[in-house]
Amino acid sequence: MKPFAQFITELFDRKIPVKLSSTGDTSWTYTFILMYKNGKPELAPRGKDLEKFVEDYFAKQGIERQNITPAQLSQAFKGVAYNVEFYNIKYEKEYAELELISDGDIRNGVWELAFTMREATVEFQITSGRPPSGRYFWSWGVGTDDDVNRFSAADAAMILGAVTDAAVDFVKQKKPRGIILGTKTTANPARGRIYKMLARSAAKKTGGTFHEMETSRDRMANGVMVWYDDDNPFRILGTDSTLP
Repeated sequence: MKPFAQFITELFDRKIPVKLSSTGDTSWTYTFILMYKNGKPELAPRGKDLEKFVEDYFAKQGIERQNITPAQLSQAFKGVAYNVEFYNIKYEKEYAELELISDGDIRNGVWELAFTMREATVEFQITSGRPPSGRYFWSWGVGTDDDVNRFSAADAAMILGAVTDAAVDFVKQKKPRGIILGTKTTANPARGRIYKMLARSAAKKTGGTFHEMETSRDRMANGVMVWYDDDNPFRILGTDSTLP
């Protein structure tokens, strides 16, 4: 039997590399895709690796490349795509209340972190005049609130670790004054506790301070701010909102 400490380390030290997929003045997005292999979620192949993975799979069934159909692709390969998105709240009118009750220019250099899960399947790549990165690609639609509920505690920890890693990279590259995180007002209270744990972890790894807010914007609950501007500390007027 493995020692307990070794067992825990193996569970929570599994890493998911996150990929920066888009940047801009209004939003930055990081993505990663998981698919089940041997009964547990693992990082899904993409690009040329996905092409080889798909065609090896069908070759074992005696199906040649040119005979693979879209229906066979979507049925055979299913995954979960996660987007970790940072939105510049300078352009979000829903933050009017926070602007009124906080000290300082809250709109300047502050971003909201949104963490969304999407069901994903494999489709044929459409080149649109550009050289394709592979014959196939992962496609996904609208997001859900399921986030990490379908996974075991260990797998959920791995996913939340990837979100923290995305935040670490974002802070390193963009140097924001603050990052806001929260849930929908209709979300299960457990999700709020998970997100606060995530924010605490991000604050610890990025050198920010953790602030819990009763409200942050319209239709958001469990509001949390991770703050980086040491010269202009974040606070809610009339309160001491910094938590240890």
